[in-house]
Amino acid sequence: MISVVRNCIPYGIWICCLIWIVPFYSICQNGHPDCDSDVPQFDVDLTGSPDSIYISPQISRSGGCCGQSHPDRCISFTITLDDQAIGFIFDIYSGAKPSGALFYQIDCGPEVPVGDPICLPGGETYNISFCKPGNNQNEYIIESVPGIIASEPLSAQVNCDYAFSVHGNIDVSTIVWQDITSGTGEFNSYLSCTTGCSSPEFTPAYSSPQFIEYEVCAQVSVAGGACTFPEPICDTVEVEVIFLPNVTFLPDPPVFCEDAIEEVIAVLSAQPSTYTYIWFDGPNATGNEIGNGTSIIPEISGTHSLILIDNYQSGCSRDTFNVDIQINPLPDLNLPPVEEICPGMEIDYHLPLGVDYQWIPEIGVQEGSEEGQFILSPSITTTYFVNSIDVNGCSNQDTLLVEVYGCLECPPDTVACSIEDVLPFETISQLLDAGGQVNYPCNVPESGIELVDVISDGNLCPEELIRVYRVTDECGNYNTCEQTITIEDFESPEIFCPDTVFVSCQLSEAPIYSSFEEFINAGGNASDNCQIDPTSFTLISEVSNGELCPEINERVYSISDECGNQNQCIQLIVINDVSTPEITCPEIIPELCSTWDYQAYSNIEQFLNVGGIVFDNCGIDDSSFELIIDTIFGGPCNETIFRSYQVSDFCGNYNACEQQIDIPQPNIPYFLLPLSDTTIGCSEVMTFPIDSLTFINDQELSCEISGSVPGTLAGSFDECGGTQTITWTFTDNCGRTIEHVQTITIEPAPEATWIDAPADITITCDEALEWLVTDLS
Repeated sequence: MISVVRNCIPYGIWICCLIWIVPFYSICQNGHPDCDSDVPQFDVDLTGSPDSIYISPQISRSGGCCGQSHPDRCISFTITLDDQAIGFIFDIYSGAKPSGALFYQIDCGPEVPVGDPICLPGGETYNISFCKPGNNQNEYIIESVPGIIASEPLSAQVNCDYAFSVHGNIDVSTIVWQDITSGTGEFNSYLSCTTGCSSPEFTPAYSSPQFIEYEVCAQVSVAGGACTFPEPICDTVEVEVIFLPNVTFLPDPPVFCEDAIEEVIAVLSAQPSTYTYIWFDGPNATGNEIGNGTSIIPEISGTHSLILIDNYQSGCSRDTFNVDIQINPLPDLNLPPVEEICPGMEIDYHLPLGVDYQWIPEIGVQEGSEEGQFILSPSITTTYFVNSIDVNGCSNQDTLLVEVYGCLECPPDTVACSIEDVLPFETISQLLDAGGQVNYPCNVPESGIELVDVISDGNLCPEELIRVYRVTDECGNYNTCEQTITIEDFESPEIFCPDTVFVSCQLSEAPIYSSFEEFINAGGNASDNCQIDPTSFTLISEVSNGELCPEINERVYSISDECGNQNQCIQLIVINDVSTPEITCPEIIPELCSTWDYQAYSNIEQFLNVGGIVFDNCGIDDSSFELIIDTIFGGPCNETIFRSYQVSDFCGNYNACEQQIDIPQPNIPYFLLPLSDTTIGCSEVMTFPIDSLTFINDQELSCEISGSVPGTLAGSFDECGGTQTITWTFTDNCGRTIEHVQTITIEPAPEATWIDAPADITITCDEALEWLVTDLS
């Protein structure tokens, strides 16, 4: 047993098959599915290159394939094509060729001439078999027919030109290049040509992605052999775009105060080459050129730019980087050198936002509610030093002198019954006349006074109110002073309730006054020497005399003044119902025929359930419902019921209604199935039945009349016949009589005939002497 490994050259190394030579036979892997087991079989893997060539070892044919039989001997190959292949050529490479025409079969299909190319889809596996008589040894060659072969993967620097290529059995005029990375063909613009060109130039842009894949397709060339394809064949080229190094600018961010500007340095992420630096004080290489090293010292704020040039590809490999540089000014507080104020006067400053401030000294300085707001109110003349530092760390210092003058005194305190009795000062003259004093650096106009606040101690009687005035001179200097007003009251208010209220049913018909406003609107009144407190109005008590019809309720209201002095009044609420209730008796349409069918209503629920109506403005006393008249008029079958019902309200007001029920007569009865007149023989008379007749009136319950009566027989008959009658009679309770008569005709008896009468005979004289005469029936 010998193992052989054959190398296929010069088209790469192919491990064709592990062959076991057993009595002139080769066995490789699975074998052709339609070949005998002794047929030599080779697996030929042509994937990896679409123009591969395979040469088999020398081998003799043996066995049969696809139904071939002796003297044919066969060999088989299992061929796997590369995806980019479009077919193959099978031929005898060496050794004596069999005589005659040479053909092979693919998967036992039609015969294919040996040595001719055949077009087949790439990437598929095919079983071929070659059969001819003889067993001479041959080498066999299988050539893959390539379709389209594009460039190997490419690395390209931004903005530089590179050539693509494509070759194969293709028609150059049908070549189409297509970007398949973007999905929109966006990167086709990087190619110098996209149709009819086999070597377009590729120039990537700065904005291109790192990897781009292009698909190139073309129709198979007619010159490429017998292969023709209706659809183009395609391959792909992958490009990796090499960018310039990323640039980082330090410090990051480049933000400076105008008194401490530093260098801005360009730092590269990598330095695989040497580079030239060109700086500009505008964006995208605009403005003035300001440097050509790795750093600059900026003079202005704004977007600066750097052109970075790869010295090895200076003609095409360059990029522009922008950097925002900020040079911040120092904080400018814009404080005046001197301010003049009165004692207690405040100066409100709104300094620039985003700045931290330090006031030295801090006395008389208060931060406002807004950012950057400071309120100054020193009690003596003070010089302030203000240190400031903004969010960018830039700092400054300013100086402010605040001079304080004595300016204002309010009039003496006073006492009043109400604050309305002491009017606020509206002019400077009013303040001076009341005993106040004014002494300002500049002239104070008459209207220079303002009431800025009124403060209460929250107490009542006495209540202390402080009025705060601010006086401002024509130079803007102002000061405040306070005047205390004491409010006191010892007299009770007067209060008068509205008149007595009369209602019918319930106390709620006269609702309690829930507010002083409702009390006044209802006719009440209240007054005070100082000031009524409307919120103090309230109901103190509500008491009933416990009686009914009428019931008298006493309500006591109270009110206080602003100092809590209180007084009361009384209002009466009289409840008395004088309205008569309403009652309507149910209307009865009688259908039954007995007075017992129409019983009187024993309570109000029964009365209402059958349609009676009862109403009262204040409510009915259900227990007062009663039947006051219940009379029956008329005789049998003509009766009338007359009834009267009465009901009262809770104050004893009452009313009644009348009801009349006419009892209907029942229907007149009739005999059910009355017997018709009949004729019988005299022999049936003695057995003829005399039955009772049933009578009904087709009604039920108390209107029903039903039963049966016996018949009465009359008349006579003899052997010559006769007539009899049966009479049925019924009289109901209404005196109405019904009668039915049946006539029975009796036929005469039939004529008599002899029974067994003897026939005529002839006898002798002797016999006559002895003849006996018998009776006949």
